[in-house]
Amino acid sequence: PAAAASSSSSRSHVHSAARRRRTTAAALAAASPVLNVLRTRDTDPFTNLAVEEWLLRDAPPHEHTLFLWRNAANVVIGRNQNAWKECDVHAMRDLGVQLVRRQSGGGAVYQDLGNSCFTLLSPASEYSIDSNFDVVVRALRACGVADAARTGRNDITVHGGEHKISGSAFKQTRTRAFHHGTLLVDVDTFAMQRVLRPSRAKLLSKGIDSVRKRIVNLRDEHSHLNHTVLCDAIEQQFISTYPNATAVRYVTIDRGAAVVSDRVVALNDTASTPTSATDFSTLASKVKKYRDTLADWHWRFGKSPAFTHHLNVRFAWAEVDFHFDVGSGSSIENVHIYSDTLVPELVDVLQQALTGVLYDADAIRGAVAAASANLSQHPNAAVAAAAAHLDDIAAWLAKEL
Repeated sequence: PAAAASSSSSRSHVHSAARRRRTTAAALAAASPVLNVLRTRDTDPFTNLAVEEWLLRDAPPHEHTLFLWRNAANVVIGRNQNAWKECDVHAMRDLGVQLVRRQSGGGAVYQDLGNSCFTLLSPASEYSIDSNFDVVVRALRACGVADAARTGRNDITVHGGEHKISGSAFKQTRTRAFHHGTLLVDVDTFAMQRVLRPSRAKLLSKGIDSVRKRIVNLRDEHSHLNHTVLCDAIEQQFISTYPNATAVRYVTIDRGAAVVSDRVVALNDTASTPTSATDFSTLASKVKKYRDTLADWHWRFGKSPAFTHHLNVRFAWAEVDFHFDVGSGSSIENVHIYSDTLVPELVDVLQQALTGVLYDADAIRGAVAAASANLSQHPNAAVAAAAAHLDDIAAWLAKEL
């Protein structure tokens, strides 16, 4: 009897939840009878985030849109994170992994083609994080991931919450809001561990630390899953969330956000097939301004919070100890250099050359190279010869940064 009562209670809870979902969906769909489903073949992370930003800021505010995408290898960090703290920038360069800074908050995430991304956009007045998570969890369960469950505010996990398979972040404007997230399908975990491991150097930051959690790829246990299968399942659950919707507009875009297909499918018998108000026809030109901003060094690195960085190296000619104070614009505000070099002028020249320079390998290499050229003209032959030491430092700093 106790078991029967428990089973009855469980069924009642499920039915109640379903009724609440249908009620919410009906209210949401009433404002947007046409749903947009946008898929992209482009794997450029800057373009895909630019499309997402355009959908948030410039698309008609009353429509509900699902955007399905994935990116070539990159680390995407939150709006307020420190690029140097969250990533091993040197390893990223070796592996060809790009750094991307998104507009939303949250932590650092490694992405490659084994990672599927979803974005659910809604009018701000109808935005529901719970409903959005429900779409994704139901899609995973429909694909056979029976133990998929939302954990905390941002994650979807399996194995009773032990392993993370999805993380989410959120952004809202006055009229629009989005919920975007990742799904670990078959990510290169070796590359992930290399690029998300902070440098051994001492790095202190005022930015937000990423929370490291144990993760698992879905294909480790569900070999039939891939990007297309998951996208199909999410699309189906997204549409079913809005039973009063009258039509779905399916749009596919390719490289540079160029539209390759655009069709509207009616969901019920209507005298005429309605269409959405979103103008995708000139999407490529519209997202360019957003892509240019996202790809710019000043946005990706320059938005890092102020931090300090300590680096130490021993050359054959001396030991050099660097203490950088980097401002919120990622320029070196102060640098203190300690060394047992027999040419103290070298330290003075180096400190002067580095102050005010962007904390970037190319910028620092250029500044030190200029200082080396000047020092080589010094009237004291011993000091002039130390210009070669500056060349050593320039090469080493460029590699470390």
